[in-house]
Amino acid sequence: LISLFFALYYPLGYALGAKTLTLVALMLPTLVFSSVYCSLRGYLWGKEKFFAVSIVEVIEQVSRIGICVALFLFGFNKLNSVAISLSTGSLISAVACFIFFFVYNLFRFIFHKIS
Repeated sequence: LISLFFALYYPLGYALGAKTLTLVALMLPTLVFSSVYCSLRGYLWGKEKFFAVSIVEVIEQVSRIGICVALFLFGFNKLNSVAISLSTGSLISAVACFIFFFVYNLFRFIFHKIS
């Protein structure tokens, strides 16, 4: 999907406009980060680690709001700030979910070896 977007960049730019294409390009990394995040979140949800999933959700929302407000304060374009905060919030949530996933499996591996 991402490669298709870049292959059709100029025809889409002509049809949709440069501003729309910029926003879509800024939000494209969210596809990758969200797919990783959703897979790991589903795993944790299936293992009944609801607290970890809730903490990741809070981290994601706080990071999105914080990044967006910081970009507003630095004078960035409002639309681009929202798109950038969406992508970086997704990255941060994917990393946080990966950390919870790794820690859960590490402890499970250690305690499985002990018993």
